[in-house]
Amino acid sequence: MSTQANSSPSVRGSTTAALEAAIERGDVDFIYQMFANTARELAQTGQGKQLINLSKYAGDQSIDGMALQKAFSLMGYLVELDFVVAQALAMELEIEKSKTKIGDFLEKLIAYTRAFIYFASGDLANARAQIDIALNSQVITNDLGGMDKPILIRMRSVIDHLYSDLPAMQQAQNQVENLMTEFGGTNISYHLIAIKTLIYYEEGNFIKANEYAKMGVASAEANGFIGVSVPLDCKYILARTLFEFSKLDQALIELAELKIEAKRSKSTLFFVLAETFAIRILTAQFKHSEALERLKNLHNEVDVVSKNNDLAWLIDVTELYIRFILGDFTRANLLVARCPDLPYVRHVKASIAESSGSKSPTRAEVIKFPEQTYKEQIYKYLFLSEFKAELDENPKYWVKKALKIGEITGSREFFIRQNSYHINLIIEIAKEQPSIYLEELARDCINRLKERSESSKAISEGLTSREIDVLKHLATGKSIDAIGKSLHISKNTMKTHLKNIYRKLEVAGRAEAVDKGQKLLLI
Repeated sequence: MSTQANSSPSVRGSTTAALEAAIERGDVDFIYQMFANTARELAQTGQGKQLINLSKYAGDQSIDGMALQKAFSLMGYLVELDFVVAQALAMELEIEKSKTKIGDFLEKLIAYTRAFIYFASGDLANARAQIDIALNSQVITNDLGGMDKPILIRMRSVIDHLYSDLPAMQQAQNQVENLMTEFGGTNISYHLIAIKTLIYYEEGNFIKANEYAKMGVASAEANGFIGVSVPLDCKYILARTLFEFSKLDQALIELAELKIEAKRSKSTLFFVLAETFAIRILTAQFKHSEALERLKNLHNEVDVVSKNNDLAWLIDVTELYIRFILGDFTRANLLVARCPDLPYVRHVKASIAESSGSKSPTRAEVIKFPEQTYKEQIYKYLFLSEFKAELDENPKYWVKKALKIGEITGSREFFIRQNSYHINLIIEIAKEQPSIYLEELARDCINRLKERSESSKAISEGLTSREIDVLKHLATGKSIDAIGKSLHISKNTMKTHLKNIYRKLEVAGRAEAVDKGQKLLLI
């Protein structure tokens, strides 16, 4: 359900009069339908407290009537973002539903409530399960309204986005379009815009994703949507598209605002999404120490271990991004094993395997790579540019194909992140076939090469696995001699390891080494 900052003072009077008249007539069916519509209206206009106050009109003192009263009170607390009370009422209804004749409807309402709460907390698996119950469980007496289902489908689409499941998101679009055809209305179109935003981004059409994200934010502002319907997903994609446009500082500003909005909306999920992506941007700006420090702070703030939800792997994927760039493949391999089978995780896993001597895909194998989306096409064409020329298909041919798609979709950062081989080809193409897009891209590539060169000097000598072992033992407070004995290292070898550790970490001694090692998540 959605909420709005401004309330309508006329709603209570007209609604109360109609309900009281229905109650006097004993028209139970009309009372239920009246309250179903009223609940939606009050939720859309942010009147959770009003809904709680009016819930006494939802039914009589029968078992069914009292269950309806509690159900609509539950919706009021959900609108007010009072998840603790909403969860408590949901548990009470769970116990009482078997005694009523409307147990199927109550089950859907309970699932609807829990889906919001789990989603906000970052428990994606349970959120998806509750969404499926709310949408798909058997209907005997009453179903959720056609206006209520799109927001659940939208939440599920966000989860699908996090798992890069484009087909599921496209199916969601079809479902909401069908609801739009049947019911119409601003609310359904608002949710449809958000789902399309996610799809365009997943396809790699960043210009369209940016356009639709702005439409979603504008629609929310025009209608005053706040609370559970605030467009956090649209704002998140807006920031991500700015990153893809290589507008890194602007993206960081958007993400900082999103974190504030997420806290206000009690969405731990979007707070973590905003912060983890900000950390990735800092890494792209070669601010590795700051990125790792913020990652450590995020671990402490969210406490993913005790919460036992999906926030842990979202943070792990972010650390994987940093470790891979830093060339810390030992830690990266551990993270790969903990992360879901996402496209990026598979890419890192393959790259680490190749660096360890595994066979790279052949040209014939790469030719068979999928190219249904813009993302897939760019990735495939850049990969093909690494092979020797065959007929007219030389490396520049493939890079030009990738750049043509990049210009259509607004993709810039992906090209800028490529290795020197690809960047030099981009610069050559920009000289041969100058355009505004290519000239700006070439300029940004040159600047990034300079930044990368400066950064590589600072991280060219990462700690070896043995040096990390020594560093971990330094944190225990044991004496140097005791550490040497534990690791079966001679005194001279220990001295060499300590000298290298202090030099690489740019510290003066043991205490500073341990402190910096903790900040860099080495220990």
